[in-house]
Amino acid sequence: MKLLSIPTIWCLVSCVAVNADQSLTYPLSCKLDLVEIRGAFKVNLSTDINVSECNLVIQAKDEEIRNVVITQNDSLVVRTTERAVFHKTPELSIRLPQLAQFIASGVVDSYLEKIQANYFQINLSGKSSLHINGQTEKLLAKVTGVSKIDARDFLSQDADITVTGNSMVTIHVSKTLSAEATGVSKILYEGTPSILKHKITGISQISKLNE
Repeated sequence: MKLLSIPTIWCLVSCVAVNADQSLTYPLSCKLDLVEIRGAFKVNLSTDINVSECNLVIQAKDEEIRNVVITQNDSLVVRTTERAVFHKTPELSIRLPQLAQFIASGVVDSYLEKIQANYFQINLSGKSSLHINGQTEKLLAKVTGVSKIDARDFLSQDADITVTGNSMVTIHVSKTLSAEATGVSKILYEGTPSILKHKITGISQISKLNE
């Protein structure tokens, strides 16, 4: 497993400093289909099956970019070092041909674009948010803490959603829905799926959007 902090990959990337901000490009394997983000980041991830160069671009203050750690093995993990303090939230732009799973923990604000997958899994925790568009046959999402998923533009045939804490998930599903909400959570859905599971604990809510 390769564990690289920013200074150790200096010779592998191109860096441009503008007004005390720095843009760093890190090459990725185009075989990656799992991305995990830990800490506090803004993420924009897009997929294109025809992409020829896969990469990760980091934008942050030049004196703070060294607090970002990248691990690339069978998956891509981007995290902050312990006790890292950022005056400006680092921004990540990721290009891959495909994606099967996305994990975010901490305070991660993510936008996933043009996702096409037979099976797609989302895990959010902490105070994270995710907007996603595209389509999948099967969506599995587990959300905890004070997190939020907006997947109204991510069309799924079947969805299995579990939400705990004070979180909210909004989805668009056409065939079947299994949903479980605990605490003060909400699961809102568009479409007319058959409800396979509808379990509520606490003062949570599972309902059709706009009803």
